[in-house]
Parts: sequence; structure tokens; C-alpha cells
Amino acid sequence: DDGANSEYVAGELLAQAEHSESGRLGVVSESRPLLDAVAQLLDTLGVETLERGDSISLAIERCALMHAATRQEVFETIERFAPAYLCLQVRDAAAYLPHIRRAGTIFVGDLTPLACGDYVAGTNHVVPTSGTARWSSALRLEDFTRTLSVVENTAERMMNDAGARPAFKGY
Repeated sequence: DDGANSEYVAGELLAQAEHSESGRLGVVSESRPLLDAVAQLLDTLGVETLERGDSISLAIERCALMHAATRQEVFETIERFAPAYLCLQVRDAAAYLPHIRRAGTIFVGDLTPLACGDYVAGTNHVVPTSGTARWSSALRLEDFTRTLSVVENTAERMMNDAGARPAFKGY
């Protein structure tokens, strides 16, 4: 939102751009001034002079700065994008979190940069990439447990619930 620091937003984009030139980077905001400030920063940083500058430049060139007319459009964009990492730099993150279901890991606030997920936070950094957060979660302990389903009917239940049906004739 308009409370985000454009330098921090640009910094998060650069941190991710360093990982892969083929990664999908984007910023969605209701604040046009924020998006304009981020665009100006990205244009003037001279990233091509950095180590891996060519890769970073390519990733930044593909970065999408998306203006949303409403907060609902922000949520819809996040859901469609289904990011592996979502840096939520807004004034009141608690109001946003219940509306976000499709993201690998959410980093809340400008004091929680994505890099802390690599080095400090202790969260697993195996996350669903390329939009697969639509149906998958970050790796967690439950992924290493096995579950099974058990179904048991009584004769009475079967008689009352499963009425006579014509024989299955195939597809």
C-alpha cells in the first residue's frame, strides 16, 4: 500500500532477481505513486554493473509493476500469481493475511526481508515455485508423515443408505 518504502520494495525485487533471470517478479499495489517510485529506482540503479548484473537486469526487465484499482484486485492478483515468496509491505498486514491463500511463504513488513527466510527465520525454504502455490504448500513436517483413511459401515447403514441401483454398464 502507500505506506510501503519504495527502496525496500526495490531491494526485495533485486534480492529475488539475483536468484534467477527466469523467475517471475512483480509488485501489485493500489498506490500508483509507490509503483512509479519503484520503477524509477529500478531504472536508475545500474544493476548491470553488479556481479551477475546481466541476469539481474534481465529479471528486472521482466518485472511486472501492477496497479490495482481496489484491495480486492490486489488479493485476486496475488491469488492468480501464487508466488513462492510474498513480501507483504503494508500498514496493516493482519487485514490482508486472511485473504491470501496461495503463497509459499509470506514475509510481513519492511523489517522482515525475504533474505531472513534464507538465513534467520528458520522456516523451510523449499516452496512451491512457478505458481504452484495454487495447489501446493511449502515443505513441512507433515509432508513426511503418512496418513490413511478408514471406512466402516454397519449392515443397517448399508441397507438404509445404499438403495438398489441399476447395474453399472461401464463408460
